[in-house]
Amino acid sequence: MRGTLDNEGTVKLTGASTLGGKTTNKGTFTADTLTLNGAESLFTNEKTLSGKNLTISGVPNSDPTQDTHFVNRGDVRFETVTINGGNILLETGTFAPANMLTLEGGTVTIGQDTGADKTAFHAANISNNAKTAFVVKKTGMLFVDDGTVTTTDSQLYLGQALDLRQNGSLSVNNSTLAKGGSAHIGADSVTTVDFAAIAAGNTPVLTTDNGTLTVDAGAKLKLINISQVNSALAHYEVANGFTLENVDPAKAWTGGWDQVDGDNADFEYQLSWKDNPDDAESATLKDKTLYLVLKAKPGTAHYQDPNAAPGAFSDGPVSAEAIFNHGRAATNGMIGRSAILWHVETPEHDRALWVDGFGEDRKVGDGIGYQYRRLGVVVGTDRRVGDHDQGLLGIAGSMSRANGETTQDWAGTDFKLNAAGLYAYGAYRDDDQLINGHVGYVFQNNKMTHGAETATVKLRMLTMGATLSQRFEPKESYFVTPHLGFYLGWVLSSDYSIEANGATTANKTMKRMTLIDLPIGATFEAPKRNYKGWDVTPFADVTYTKPIGDTTLTVQDQGVVANPIVRNLSGASTGVSLGFTSKKPDYEFDARYRYSFGENKLREHALMLRMLKNF
Repeated sequence: MRGTLDNEGTVKLTGASTLGGKTTNKGTFTADTLTLNGAESLFTNEKTLSGKNLTISGVPNSDPTQDTHFVNRGDVRFETVTINGGNILLETGTFAPANMLTLEGGTVTIGQDTGADKTAFHAANISNNAKTAFVVKKTGMLFVDDGTVTTTDSQLYLGQALDLRQNGSLSVNNSTLAKGGSAHIGADSVTTVDFAAIAAGNTPVLTTDNGTLTVDAGAKLKLINISQVNSALAHYEVANGFTLENVDPAKAWTGGWDQVDGDNADFEYQLSWKDNPDDAESATLKDKTLYLVLKAKPGTAHYQDPNAAPGAFSDGPVSAEAIFNHGRAATNGMIGRSAILWHVETPEHDRALWVDGFGEDRKVGDGIGYQYRRLGVVVGTDRRVGDHDQGLLGIAGSMSRANGETTQDWAGTDFKLNAAGLYAYGAYRDDDQLINGHVGYVFQNNKMTHGAETATVKLRMLTMGATLSQRFEPKESYFVTPHLGFYLGWVLSSDYSIEANGATTANKTMKRMTLIDLPIGATFEAPKRNYKGWDVTPFADVTYTKPIGDTTLTVQDQGVVANPIVRNLSGASTGVSLGFTSKKPDYEFDARYRYSFGENKLREHALMLRMLKNF
């Protein structure tokens, strides 16, 4: 259809439609497949234009002020949009292809030089396969939602703002530089980066392959959602992929963001070109990466005093987690012992002595960053109580030793842990329900060494916990036992000194903290089998543990409140166990292997062996 069409009501086109000439829409205009075609055609949308497929064709012109073929001042929403020529002027309103925008020529101008009304250009994915120019003016905003803007052999001008959201990224690819591929971020622009999404996968914001990127003076890089970092010095990639085989390194990157702002006032922000985060800034750009460096300001929670002893900073959280985990290992032994109430209704013996040996290989890759190997033993004795021997009361003691080292920003601190504890425990069964609990006192010495500096951290912890279990028999001799509980540890405050060459260099205080774990899971038992006089029962267990107590540990100079050192502790975890119990009237032997994984790249292997003698 050609000529002039002015719509102030409702137009609905079905099938495929082609419009030429001049069309003005001030009402509602819908079309299944709409093609706007012709060198002299002009479609002006003042209100609502929507449908499935929109194609805009015209004569490509690098000057967006001449031969305009499409003007939007309203709301345009199509599933797919293809622009293969012409000048597209998005003055105000919203232009939002739902699935794909394909660019094969022409010029797209977003916004205006003056005015207060903003123009929003939303794109799920943009494929720019020809010399199509994007011009984002003062009132324009280009949003990339969960998609990628790809410009090949083209020019991308960002005069006002580029907003990279969620998993959005800007990629500038130009294998043949002679065709003029480039990206340009203009002066007074604001490039907004969602830190939470970009930093989570350490995904570069900008990449290029034999292309050029220019950032004018006055351009601002704005970071949002900077909520937490785990170290006082963090690096995140901003741009990389500058493989400059065919490009003059001096021209590959021109300028740079001279204003970097973030929404967390605890940090200063710097940009620098490096081979990797730990190198000094590079003199040339060839094969380098542009890193954003976050430096905590003095006096903030994330600030690390450069004069503080590395051991004092790095090993405090290790000490707290280690004493807590020692208590948990002992508790697991007592919980396992109370399971006897499921299996023996009328015992031949009412007293027992048992010994658990356990080993752990634990590694936390992020956050506090450490690894250690621990060997320990738990010894307990108990007796059956109650009118029908439904209860159990006992006492236990534990000891363990561990050697390890820190692995993150204070890597190189070696530590030796020695821990011991005393406990009272009990359990009671009522038909298919079982509850057990304990109280205890744990103490630990941790000697750490970092270069010439040494310190010994002595911690004390009061602990208690309980677990409730419900047993089901879905099939004869097969049992499923869901369980939930809590484990609480009060780690008391501790003063300690750091020494070097026989002289005290610092006096530190580790503040009191409360650690609480909420484990929930289920145990699965198969039918028991008799093997050479032993009743053997295989089992499996899956348990998820959520910490809800203190999630950070604070170390500060004795008597000084300012500039404390704050470190995050490891988080939630899941443990998967396989094992068996084997019993004779007078003896019991059990074995269990557990693999745990969780937040902060936690990985742990644990093995427990139990010997028991009934009396």
